[in-house]
Amino acid sequence: MCPGARGHASWCCKTPQIFLRVQQEAQQKQDAPKGPAEEIVGELGALSGIARRLQRKLQQGLWHKLAACEREEIGAHVQRARADVARCLANFDKEQSDAGPEHANSHSQTS
Repeated sequence: MCPGARGHASWCCKTPQIFLRVQQEAQQKQDAPKGPAEEIVGELGALSGIARRLQRKLQQGLWHKLAACEREEIGAHVQRARADVARCLANFDKEQSDAGPEHANSHSQTS
């Protein structure tokens, strides 16, 4: 056990109410509902992260390790993923244009 951990364990035993309260508050923050912007940014981040990870694997030669029949099977998955992402981004573009410039400044007008 490292010296800092020993002091931490001692502190937790001497002040369990404070330790438990800090833990509870941290859990509540984690469980708190996200706002719409945070939700969208999180989903886009996940989508981008998956795309970058797959790109890295392809650049490392993963595709060339597949048999011809596996490539053909994956081709159908690629088409479905491409259609899903294209539909999502088209919907995003539509929502953005439907909102128009008057909605982009609505927060600053209410302040």
